[in-house]
Amino acid sequence: MTFAGVTAQLMALGIVLTLVFSVAVGVVSARRGGPLDGVLRLLAYVSWSLPTFVTGVLLALWLLPTNWFATGVSPGSGAGHWIRLMALPAVTLSLGLIGLYSRYVRTAMRSELRRPYAVVARAKGLGESRVVYRHALRNSLVPFVSVLALDLGAVLGACFAAEWVFRLNGLATFFIHSMSNADPFVLTAIIAMVAVVVAAFSFATDLLVAWLDPRIALP
Repeated sequence: MTFAGVTAQLMALGIVLTLVFSVAVGVVSARRGGPLDGVLRLLAYVSWSLPTFVTGVLLALWLLPTNWFATGVSPGSGAGHWIRLMALPAVTLSLGLIGLYSRYVRTAMRSELRRPYAVVARAKGLGESRVVYRHALRNSLVPFVSVLALDLGAVLGACFAAEWVFRLNGLATFFIHSMSNADPFVLTAIIAMVAVVVAAFSFATDLLVAWLDPRIALP
């Protein structure tokens, strides 16, 4: 697996976990309210406040063998090895992001549930679950997706931190070794590649936002 391949897979898995759990936590928090909302908000603030490398070190110390940092990642193939390799780094990457983006989903969802179309839908006899998932959720995802696109650089930096903690030999390792060797050509190539990825992701999220909200006109 190449350096870029490791980073791409970790980042993709981390973003998928972030999307799924941010939406789940945000919707539950917005719908339920009360003590559950308070607990979820507290957990979100805690996970958001911890730097990725701190979360990674804590999880590694609690969940990995004591010789992990000495031996690094052993070679292997297959789905089992891939899950063992990527699961904990992806959780490390996504935890802080879930704490941040679930707040956006919660705030947007609470706002959407108070809008006239939601009130009218309830007045027509639609159940609360249908109002949430059929009508309000789609509109609530627009600010979430937009902010995620703007923060992709920070997400990539968190991905580098998770890679380095768990010895994944991704772009973070390649980048740090290039800095140690003072190789400007390799560093320039890495930065250019990251810029292309960020631009492509931003374009993709613009298309996704336009699909979520057809009122947004594409240029």
